[in-house]
Amino acid sequence: MKYQQQRFLLFALIGLIVVALGVWFSPTQQLNRRNAALIEAAQRGDVAAVQAALDHGAQVDARDADGITLLMHAARGYRPSIRNPAPTDHPAVAELLIKRGADVNARTASGFVALFWAARYGHDNFAKILIKHGADVNAKDKGGITALTWAATNQQTKVVRLLKEAGAKE
Repeated sequence: MKYQQQRFLLFALIGLIVVALGVWFSPTQQLNRRNAALIEAAQRGDVAAVQAALDHGAQVDARDADGITLLMHAARGYRPSIRNPAPTDHPAVAELLIKRGADVNARTASGFVALFWAARYGHDNFAKILIKHGADVNAKDKGGITALTWAATNQQTKVVRLLKEAGAKE
């Protein structure tokens, strides 16, 4: 009886390993890992890494589990700070993603657009590019909040001015 139990445990362990490897190497998991690396590159402003990923088949409008696109992640930046936005304002990534077909007005389930993140974190250079390429300066999320509201609430005066000059309404 002990031999049968050991044999059963051995086969159960082998089965678990096979399942774990199958999950790890599944196309979905591989895509998730590639997207995670691509998202981080976009947030950090690594144009070369983003371009290389796109050249090798990454989708420009790929979304994370929360429905946030690459352009939105790039607009947010990496570990953004409302008080010191400059280090995460990467307009070159915006230009690349838009050139490759990113939708500047893509929305999350709650209605967020890339311009909201740029406005919130004071990424005025990023916001300029979004506006230049047709971002809706009066877009509202499901709660009725606009990019102008995000910028004003977070005291991002450059972005407030930019949005008003582009026709944003209070």
